[in-house]
Amino acid sequence: MGGVLVVGGGFLGGAVLAAAGPGASLASRSGGAGVDVRVDVRVDIRDVEAVDAVVERIAPDIIINCAAATDVDLLEGDPAYARAVNALGAGNVARAAQRYSARLVHVSTDSVFDGEGEWYTESDAPRPVNEYARSKLEGEEEAMSAAPGCAVARANMYGRRPGGGSLLDWIEGRLRRGEEVTGFADIVFNPLEVGNLAAALLELARTGHRGIMHLGCGRALSKYEFAREAASALGYDPALVRRGASGGGRAAKRPRNTTLDCSLARSVLKTGLADVREGLAVCGAGEPR
Repeated sequence: MGGVLVVGGGFLGGAVLAAAGPGASLASRSGGAGVDVRVDVRVDIRDVEAVDAVVERIAPDIIINCAAATDVDLLEGDPAYARAVNALGAGNVARAAQRYSARLVHVSTDSVFDGEGEWYTESDAPRPVNEYARSKLEGEEEAMSAAPGCAVARANMYGRRPGGGSLLDWIEGRLRRGEEVTGFADIVFNPLEVGNLAAALLELARTGHRGIMHLGCGRALSKYEFAREAASALGYDPALVRRGASGGGRAAKRPRNTTLDCSLARSVLKTGLADVREGLAVCGAGEPR
């Protein structure tokens, strides 16, 4: 049959499905990104036989694996579940891709780094600091072992999510109600708007690149700076955003700086990796919720 199979119906999976066009299919345990996500076939990636059957039936040319368990604090208390989905599940998808000759792009995270450095390259050694990141790193290893020709994309993202629930949705919701937003000034990243990331992943799938590739914008921002940019882009008063610092009270430790050096992506891909200001302009173009 050919075409694109998106695995995982969450925030990113829905964006990749939309970017891939009407010929793409979505396989997911549920439509996690909200009611706007069309799920073509239900599958739990922990079930190796079910994954194999879906890939055999759909026979895609390309698989983009966006499926993941991402509740960082929840996973800290349940490392077995984190590993089952993010590591072993990733391996199941990769083996099916390899068996049926599909090009695989496996989506990972900037959180595989410990945050003690900055502008990490693909060759820098990962040092995960929580169970979520450890399971995602193992998922990278599973994918590349089972499907040696695959690409692994590390990224962070933002945008409007159907049904709400993203960082941007949370910021906008508080601002709309006239409530202050606290942005952590000591947590730094370089995210991509989710539609931009989806386009980059689809282009990556059509290149011959093997191994890891970092995808992010060219500017480092703290969560505080990001929230102020978001307020301005969405038409709210940036003065409602106050500077804060990350601290205790959460089960899982977070890395402080996960900025990704994206020089490789810029040399391989034609898709531009948009600055946050440009990406937020896209998000602000829709009707306020």
